Amino acid sequence: MKVVFVEPETSGNIGALARVMNNFGERELILINPQCEVETGDTRARAKHAYDTVKNARKLENLDQVKKEVDTLIGTTGQIPDNYKWERTHLTPIQLRENTKKGGGDKALVMGREGKGLSNEELRKCDVVAHIPTDEEYPVMNITHAATVFLYELHKIEETEKREKISKEKETLFKYVDQIVDQLQRIKKPGETKDITKRVLNKSFLHKKEAYALISFFKETKRKLEDQ
Repeated sequence: MKVVFVEPETSGNIGALARVMNNFGERELILINPQCEVETGDTRARAKHAYDTVKNARKLENLDQVKKEVDTLIGTTGQIPDNYKWERTHLTPIQLRENTKKGGGDKALVMGREGKGLSNEELRKCDVVAHIPTDEEYPVMNITHAATVFLYELHKIEETEKREKISKEKETLFKYVDQIVDQLQRIKKPGETKDITKRVLNKSFLHKKEAYALISFFKETKRKLEDQ
């Protein structure tokens, strides 16, 4: 599991996040466009014995670069609008754990900025969005506290077999989704239908066998539509 910190503003939080990661056996930290110095005395003091995770952290420019490396990008958010227009459903940490243990591939947990979290555009790039239910009067958690909750739940997963990468299978599957929706001319909002279908599939955390079965189904569906 990679842990991604988008535009960190405080070096101490980088160190604290590294310490939390090490508590749960995670070592791969990615920093997106840091807004502060990374290796400082405060970072070292907060990281304690996890400072190697800070020193080995990779710096990237944006989430698109991370998305190319993993099968599932898990976005996190502290606040969710309470209206129909919001286009994503959000998994609780427990739901995230239960769904994650069903499927394979490499994953990355994305934590947002200390001040305002991930943008809507960044959340749209994520395959899954997770949210910690908190008190309405004080809903937003400190980033390291939130990371602790998510990593604690994800750490409960017993890995009994090596998870196979399925990024190529997902790419093929989504290609068929796009082609089938384009052929169904009565769909009023094809773009939205494509996005929702892909989100549902992403939340399933597919195994390779399941992905192949769906690819076969969609391929045959596409062929039948073309024969009409």
